[in-house]
Amino acid sequence: MPTFDFTSPEGKKYTVEGPAGATQEQAFQILQSQIGAPAQPEERGMGTELARQVGLTLRAGAKGSAGLVGLGADAIGGAMNMGLAAAGSDYRFPPTSKAIDNVLNSAGVAQPENATERVVQDIAGGMAGGAGTVAVGRAMANSAAPVVQKIGQVLSTGPAMQTVSGATGGGAQGVTREMGGSGGAQAAAGLLGSVAPQVALAAGSGAVRGLLRGGEQGRQTVNKNIELFKDAADVAPSVGQATEGRIPRAIESVLAKTPGSAGVMQKAAQKKADAVAASVTKLADELSPTGNAVNAGEAITKGVQGFKDGFKVVQARLYNTLDQYIPADSPINVGKTQAKLAELNADIPGAPNLSQWFKNSKIKGIDAALEADLAQAAKGGALPYEAIKKLRTLVGNEIADNSLLSDVPRSKWTALYGALSEDLGAAAKTAGPKAEQSWQWANKYTSSQLDRLEQLSGIVGKDAPEKVFSAAMSGTSEGNTVLKRVVDAIPKENRKELASAVLRRMGKATAGNQNDVGDAFSTETFLTNLNKLSPDSRNTLFGRLGVPDTENKLLQLAGVASNVRDGSRVFANPSGTQPALSAQLAGGAIAGAVLSWNLPLAAGAAGTMGGANLLARRMNNPEFVKWLGQKNELSPTITAAEVNALSQLRNR
Repeated sequence: MPTFDFTSPEGKKYTVEGPAGATQEQAFQILQSQIGAPAQPEERGMGTELARQVGLTLRAGAKGSAGLVGLGADAIGGAMNMGLAAAGSDYRFPPTSKAIDNVLNSAGVAQPENATERVVQDIAGGMAGGAGTVAVGRAMANSAAPVVQKIGQVLSTGPAMQTVSGATGGGAQGVTREMGGSGGAQAAAGLLGSVAPQVALAAGSGAVRGLLRGGEQGRQTVNKNIELFKDAADVAPSVGQATEGRIPRAIESVLAKTPGSAGVMQKAAQKKADAVAASVTKLADELSPTGNAVNAGEAITKGVQGFKDGFKVVQARLYNTLDQYIPADSPINVGKTQAKLAELNADIPGAPNLSQWFKNSKIKGIDAALEADLAQAAKGGALPYEAIKKLRTLVGNEIADNSLLSDVPRSKWTALYGALSEDLGAAAKTAGPKAEQSWQWANKYTSSQLDRLEQLSGIVGKDAPEKVFSAAMSGTSEGNTVLKRVVDAIPKENRKELASAVLRRMGKATAGNQNDVGDAFSTETFLTNLNKLSPDSRNTLFGRLGVPDTENKLLQLAGVASNVRDGSRVFANPSGTQPALSAQLAGGAIAGAVLSWNLPLAAGAAGTMGGANLLARRMNNPEFVKWLGQKNELSPTITAAEVNALSQLRNR
């Protein structure tokens, strides 16, 4: 039985022996009833009180730590008590917490003496129970049994919430008890108290998410942008970039101009710009490691030359098919050719001397040579099929190989080629349907390819590779006519060099924003140049490379660049003077406060800068941005306090 010492106002000593489990307050009431006079508990020394507080702490820890283990015992005891009651017995198995109290009382461990201490005991015990639950859960999570593992994972989730829930649940139950609440009311209060932290956390989280991102649509926007930034540049967006909301963008804009946070925001912006630059460079390298204007121009020229050589091979094969139907020595009337040469060499009526300046010597020579060969031919006015076919091929080569330095204008070669074609066509028609059909196939192919070569001649005929590149990209903001001709004519490898060169130039910063080596990248310039490409030009340039998703990757990078640009426009300061001005004002305020020994003002200014720095870091924290993309819901953590309160309710 516990004993308690008291001292009366006159200094007289009293010792009271209380019943098992009695408190000092109850013993004091017993003493008053015995002596009929007030008395005071004996004052304890510092060492005694310290030992007592240690004992109270041990009591709370022992009861709290055994709480989870005692759930099973209490459930069994509750069932047995129901059986005892049904059998008419007055005996009841005490709950685990009461049994532990009895053991500790027998051992002389200090007991709480008043309502405050008892409630504090409940709170401390709940906290110890939460910590013990996490430890037990972690041990169970390492079990080989899957079911035990799953239970352990649930119990070990959220150690902080386990502790806080234990404190609030125990405190609520203790306060209800001290206010005279029944056992059921105490258990209900404990349950509500243990759930309260999760409800409060969910409410607070919902409020923050609602302010920064809005509702479900805003949540989806956040996750969409997280995925976009990750896929495009392997970087995380800021809160403003993820939510696309005006409030967080405005906050970030102010932070970018505020001392203490401006550097954080600038560093974060530079990180994203570097990530986009690295992704663009990687994409360009994957297409062609050596892609630039010079190499692209040379690749175009090489590709067109390959197209030209291929054209000649196919052309020869098609015309050789005609040889099956027309013998090589068959006489071919060349009346159309003679007439066209006469037209090309005709005099200007009334100005024979002036006419000589508009006649081409090579065309005149061909005319004279043709007439001479016709005069020597066995059949007047006709030459062998093989000779006319060869002449036409040579004229076609002149057209295909024609350059600005040629001594015969392309128009004259084209006119002569057309006349020779008419003469050969007439001969094919005379030779029969199969010959005519072969002729039409060969002639149609040749005509279309010569038109393409004529169109390409203005591009590849430049005197420098970089000029060839510029010519190929001309007009791409309005359409893709020129670019399509080039891409159609060159193989995929040459197309990749062209696309790589365009990518590298696309994000190159303007001269005023360039660094000392000239390789500075600008997301703004990248986006501007990409938008200058018409959709058809973009598809022609990046959609026909034989490399999957190139255009989609480019559009993803454009999405990131656009998001970054749009976010920087909120409360923008185009002159760029605000950050410098703010820094000067803040620095001046702190210096003035220190010099005037106004330390509170200096501390306040420094604290403001520190707070801005922390907020800027939070706005650019990937985990916080990811948290914004989560749904508003209660934590899935099941705390020991909740389980204990539910168990008490069940056993009532």
